Amino acid sequence: RAGFGFVHPLHVVAPAAPHWCHSFSGGPALPPLGRPGRDAADEAAAVRGSHLHTQHPIELADVLNGVGRRGAAATEDEAAWAEGLPIWAMYLQWLVANKQNLVEWALLEWGPSGGFSTSPVRQRRLAEVVAMAQEWGLRVAIDAPINLQQQHAWRIRTGEDGGSWEAMARRLDWLCSLGLDEVSTEIGSTEFSKTDPRQTVELLNKTVEYLAARGKRLVVKNHASTKQVAPGYPSPLDPGRSVNFNYITYYADPRVVSAPHTVQMYSLADPLAGSYGRQNFSDVREMIAIFDREGKPEVFFPETAYWVAFDNSVPLFLPLYATDRLRDVQLLAREAPHAGHLSFESGWAFGYWVNNAAQALAAWRRGHGLTPASLFEELLAPLGAVGESLAQVVVRLADLQNQTLVQDVFLSPDGERQTLMSYLEGWDGMAEAQEAFQFAVVQPPRVHPRDLMEHAAWYLA
Repeated sequence: RAGFGFVHPLHVVAPAAPHWCHSFSGGPALPPLGRPGRDAADEAAAVRGSHLHTQHPIELADVLNGVGRRGAAATEDEAAWAEGLPIWAMYLQWLVANKQNLVEWALLEWGPSGGFSTSPVRQRRLAEVVAMAQEWGLRVAIDAPINLQQQHAWRIRTGEDGGSWEAMARRLDWLCSLGLDEVSTEIGSTEFSKTDPRQTVELLNKTVEYLAARGKRLVVKNHASTKQVAPGYPSPLDPGRSVNFNYITYYADPRVVSAPHTVQMYSLADPLAGSYGRQNFSDVREMIAIFDREGKPEVFFPETAYWVAFDNSVPLFLPLYATDRLRDVQLLAREAPHAGHLSFESGWAFGYWVNNAAQALAAWRRGHGLTPASLFEELLAPLGAVGESLAQVVVRLADLQNQTLVQDVFLSPDGERQTLMSYLEGWDGMAEAQEAFQFAVVQPPRVHPRDLMEHAAWYLA
């Protein structure tokens, strides 16, 4: 309202003559995070935050993992690490300006046990970036999986002492020493493979108890993958079947905060064309509603960019992410009003930044009074007449993307369900291997370049 624009973390738009105001309106009357005596569900409902997916090589991946960069190489040099702190400070300003109250990132590990990854030097650096965020009034979470071995994740449970609870407690103590407010974790051995369900529940219960005694929460990500179930644990959606392993949190200590995850631009109500082996997110939507009805704490965890091959190998500007996040927020305002919101973001490239800002605004307003047009108009208002015109273009583009990349599902000449996303998405060697072995297929089936002209002619006909 003062005329400043905080759409991109590194590019603040400052008006020639600020219009100062004395209060902020338009947001929900939510109490602040961290209030003593609030139960887990109330605390989760108040979350409006961002998860920086530093398992991807994004702008803040180095500084938030205690390292710097010299050229293309990571370095443990102090001066190189400190060069990233001003960018971190600008991002924290962006979070607060966009009315967010929590920041989270993924912690990485490399090298030998007892090396730099758990060194006092790294411990001090991480504590410093945590303290910087808290000085802005933000709560801080660090994502550290229990067993999941993926993308150099810093795990709570390693092979030390045979993976004993005592060894896990030492790793939790190391995390807590950083001064963070909560620990976020992930279950399974990978995003697509499970661990023993009973042992998983036991470890979650021990962990949440251990953290609660230290005044900290435990958040558990519910991945979007399919095809792994937890025998002995009936599904709340169909008691005659076993629950999807990712939702084993339903049976954990009621203080565990579940974080149902969706992927790519698709909304909870959209059709899918094969991503993660799915035709839709109907089961995720139903589980979110069940958590809400039963008073189980949860934060919804959608994406503002996918990054891996899908929309970055061939850089795509997809404001559809922004409008679908608004649709999700509005749907959950009706079906799960006690769910918090945590945005999975992959940095600021290729227009990702506008999707991040749109998700933040939608979460702050809980979608109230917003349309795709008013969402972008409000975001781009500091640009004046240019912003108004740009908002109209972006909304038309998002509408076109929604129709052609999501809603218009058709059968290819080979009989596969697809949309035009199959013609735009990036693809790499890993995706080819996953498709060949039909394991962990994360994207819609693509159209191979050699078939592109044939398919295009068929589609236009």
